[in-house]
Amino acid sequence: MYIRVRWYHLLVLLALVVMGGLWVVFSNYAIRVDLTIPDREFPDTGVVTGKVCDVFGDPLPGVSVTLAGKHTVTGEKGEFSFLRIPMGHQQLALEAEGYKPFTQVVRIDAGSNYLEFKYDHGLFPNSFALDFHIYYTEASLEQGRCFGEIGIANGSSENYYLLELVVYNPLGVESLNLLKTEDDYREITGTLSDTNFVSKPRMAVFYQPGEHYIINLPPLPNPIADGLYTLKCVYASQAQWDASLAIMELLETQCVLDDDWNPHT
Repeated sequence: MYIRVRWYHLLVLLALVVMGGLWVVFSNYAIRVDLTIPDREFPDTGVVTGKVCDVFGDPLPGVSVTLAGKHTVTGEKGEFSFLRIPMGHQQLALEAEGYKPFTQVVRIDAGSNYLEFKYDHGLFPNSFALDFHIYYTEASLEQGRCFGEIGIANGSSENYYLLELVVYNPLGVESLNLLKTEDDYREITGTLSDTNFVSKPRMAVFYQPGEHYIINLPPLPNPIADGLYTLKCVYASQAQWDASLAIMELLETQCVLDDDWNPHT
């Protein structure tokens, strides 16, 4: 049998021989690819910013903040920040005069981290404490009303009794008496229970150590913008109650514009 060989057949055969030779040569060498990025390291720390408030939600300046061995103090609006905090779980401690120390383990991730402490996670006073805010919105001012909020916290180690809670407008006129009837004493903590008030020797709301409540006031008529409203609070510690004594405390707050309905910010 006769086989005709063309010139391009020889060219293909030659190419195969050359490729086979190259494969034998280069198969003896490992191919390495460098995937590293010059002058760059993977982060092992994070930036931490945050805010510290009390149990009522008000920002606290001057709070000592310790995180992963580093220390700072909160600013005027309760803000703080740290750079280069190691990633992972770290111990955070908060300390401020008049408040119970607070510690918590927080998780720090690479990049930015934000920590906020307020309300149930905020700093708790170490005594019986009150908080008072009056505010209005543009719409409520046109409708002739404003709003308020009262906070009560018993950070002491003994029981306290609340006897009177009265709000006066800037003209000294009584705007709201929160404790007039027996039902008022039952309902003020939001529990509608007979366990949170006593009736003898006189009516009083009963606060055990560690309890705290936020009381949202009903709308107050005839708001006076930027005026000073006054809260009269009469209360007694257990020792004072047993001795038929009480303390009257007056708190003043300015009626401010607050369209986001949060007087603590």
